Amino acid sequence: MKSLAEYADSRRRVVRPRLSFLLLIKDSGDLLSGKRAAARFFIRPEREMKLSLETTGEIRAIAEEKGCRLLAVESAGAGRFSVLRLVLERSTGEPVTLEDCETVSREVSALLDVSDEIRHRYTLEVSSAGLERRLYSLEDAARFAGQRVRVKTETPVLPDPIGEPGRAPLTAARNFAGVLERVEGDRLSIVDGENRRIYNVRFGDIRSARLDFHWPVKGN
Repeated sequence: MKSLAEYADSRRRVVRPRLSFLLLIKDSGDLLSGKRAAARFFIRPEREMKLSLETTGEIRAIAEEKGCRLLAVESAGAGRFSVLRLVLERSTGEPVTLEDCETVSREVSALLDVSDEIRHRYTLEVSSAGLERRLYSLEDAARFAGQRVRVKTETPVLPDPIGEPGRAPLTAARNFAGVLERVEGDRLSIVDGENRRIYNVRFGDIRSARLDFHWPVKGN
């Protein structure tokens, strides 16, 4: 932690972050819960983004104080186009609002200024997990048992038939969707009822798993 004098000196050397907040809304008719909130603002100059466990813990504590849960700290891009993304949801499991993102982002921005762990220009983005949210852990996945998911795996997964085999042959796939029937140990069971097959896949073999939200068709 910097001393007060060091902190004041760093404040003189660094231009204050320019704040720019953005609300992203996916086209969903009048579906209010279709809104995905995100607050962005742009921070300072040069190099690799890496947060210490201590700083990550402090960010998690800030989120909890605001009634939110930190799901992930992600990074993308390179150089001055680097993005440090914090993914949040409400502690109740509901999507965060734009106001939640703004409040958390302001305090995290101040924390990152003081920690001075990232010394190059980057964008801090604090956003909602969204309706088609990623499943970040086994515990996270277990909370959504019974809901539809889309899964991409590192290697092809051969499904098991449900009842009598259907006309379509059982072939291994890297991309599949269905209902997340259960989570047992480190395995997820995804039921593709339409094609009468079930995929049993280790969580560690999953490249990405997301909720498969069906957006309402306009006019219906």
